[in-house]
Amino acid sequence: MIDWNEFKKCLKNDAPEYIANKELAQMIVRNEPKAVHYYLTEIGIPIMKHIEFSIMHRDITADYYIFLSSPYDKQEEKPLWHRVDLYKGINCLLSSYTSNIACRHFYKLAAKERCISEKECGLLEYVDYESLIKCESISDDEDDSQLLCVRKAFQMLSERYRLVLHYLVIEKMSALDAFPLLDSYIHPRAKNGLTSDEVKQTWTNKQRQDALSLLKGYALKHLQENFESIKNNLNC
Repeated sequence: MIDWNEFKKCLKNDAPEYIANKELAQMIVRNEPKAVHYYLTEIGIPIMKHIEFSIMHRDITADYYIFLSSPYDKQEEKPLWHRVDLYKGINCLLSSYTSNIACRHFYKLAAKERCISEKECGLLEYVDYESLIKCESISDDEDDSQLLCVRKAFQMLSERYRLVLHYLVIEKMSALDAFPLLDSYIHPRAKNGLTSDEVKQTWTNKQRQDALSLLKGYALKHLQENFESIKNNLNC
């Protein structure tokens, strides 16, 4: 029998191999009642409330559960938890993984709903990699080699910086729209008896915008460094 109090401590201090988090994910996929209840309540409710408040601005209880637990096996009469099964415990807790995939899903859903309500819909399909880096524009007589270097430089970035540039530069989201999708990568100092997460919850819109502006600056700096390194070494 699992001692849930001890197990929950392991879940929060599980790096770098995330053994307990991976075990929890598999317990959920097996539909073990305690694991599912813990996942949907202690882990899930704060994420769901955050999405309701910051992204959807409405109740999403049913949609949230369906998103995480689908597909549903009608023959066996049980959810298969495909998205949870995809969690591999690479560089993040199950809670962070869940927050990331859920925020991305509901941000897209909110955007789609806005498009429908405004009778206009246009998903960004063209990725303008040149706009990702502050370097001289490629002139007409140059080939695609420099653009290839930009793409390689982008792929070398950490997941955090790739997401920052994807949302803020490629998709051109506003900082306030992107904040719920990126706040798991922002860790202000704990102060005045508040944890880092609690400090974030007290932030004004201006503080959120400033935090993402700083993060975007770091991402572009690393992209520039990667670009110059590739260009010099590979003669792009």
